[in-house]
Amino acid sequence: MSSDVLSTLVPKPVSVAARPGSLVLPAHVGIWRDDGAAAAADLLTTELSRATGLRFAPAAREAAQIVLHSDGDSGEHYRIEIDARRASISGSPAGLIHGVYTLRQLLPAANWRAAPLPGVAWSLPACLIEDRPRFGWRGCMLDTVRHFSPKQTILRFVDLLAMHHFNRLHLHLTDDQGWRVEIKAFPKLTEVGSHRANTGLGFAVSATEPHDGTPHGGYYTQDDLREIVAYAAARGIIVMPEIELPGHARALIAAYPEFGCLPDEPVDVGTYFGISRDLVNPLPHTIAALETIFEELLTIFPSPDPCRRRRSAA
Repeated sequence: MSSDVLSTLVPKPVSVAARPGSLVLPAHVGIWRDDGAAAAADLLTTELSRATGLRFAPAAREAAQIVLHSDGDSGEHYRIEIDARRASISGSPAGLIHGVYTLRQLLPAANWRAAPLPGVAWSLPACLIEDRPRFGWRGCMLDTVRHFSPKQTILRFVDLLAMHHFNRLHLHLTDDQGWRVEIKAFPKLTEVGSHRANTGLGFAVSATEPHDGTPHGGYYTQDDLREIVAYAAARGIIVMPEIELPGHARALIAAYPEFGCLPDEPVDVGTYFGISRDLVNPLPHTIAALETIFEELLTIFPSPDPCRRRRSAA
C-alpha cells in the first residue's frame, strides 16, 4: 500500500524510498518546530486540524509525532523521513511548505476536505523522500479579465497550485475587456471599466459579430487582493499582477477617455477578443495618472523587484 501511495506523488520527487511500517497519528498529535519552521507548522496545523479533526499541539521534540526543522537556506528543497514513531520534515523555509503538501499527499485523500469524515484512519507510510524543484519559476496564469473569477474561486485555485508545488500565480487583471482591480484615485476604472455589455462568441473579432447578449463584470477591492496575496504567501506562492499597457487598454480608456489617443471619440469596454487599436497616450497627465495607479498597486503586491528598491531609495 505504501509503495502505491508513493508512486502517485505529484510532482514526482527527486528521490523516494519506501520503508516498512507506518506512522499512525493519534487523536492528539504532538508537533515540534524550530523558529525557521513556524510558517510551515502553522499551515500544517491549520489545514490538518480542519480536515482530520485531530488536535495538534506543541510537544517536546522526542515526544512529537511531527517534527519540522529549517536549515535556513534560501532554496525550496525538503526532506521527509517517516517511521513508526514520527514524521520529520526538514529543509529550507520555502521547501518546508512543499514538504507539508507532500505529507498531505501521503495521508488519506479525505485530508483535502474542509471538515472531517467519520471512520478515517489517519496514517502515513514509512518512507524517505528528498526533493527540490527542477524549475525556479513554476507559475500558472488566471485570466480574470475575459472571465471574472470570484475571490473564493481564486483562493481555491491557490490551494490547487500549492498542492502541486507551484510558486507563482499570474493574475491577469486588466485588458480591453475589463479592469478588475480597485484604484482609489481613479474610481471609474471599476465603476465603468469593470463591466462590459456582452461577450463575443467563438472567434468574434468585432462588436458586430454574434455575442452572448449577457452583461459580464466584476472586480476585486484592494482588500480582496491583499487577502489573496496573504493566503497565497502562506502557501509558498507569490502573486504576480499583470496590468496591460500601452495597448490592451480599452477598459481604462472607456473609463477615462482623456488617457486615450482620441479623447473626443469615446469607446466602450471591449466585448470581443480580437485586436483593439486603442492605446493610452504618452502625455504628462497620463504618465502622472499611471504612476499613481502603480503606486497603489505596489502597496498590494509586495515584490523584491530591484527597480522598486531603487525608486524607494531615491
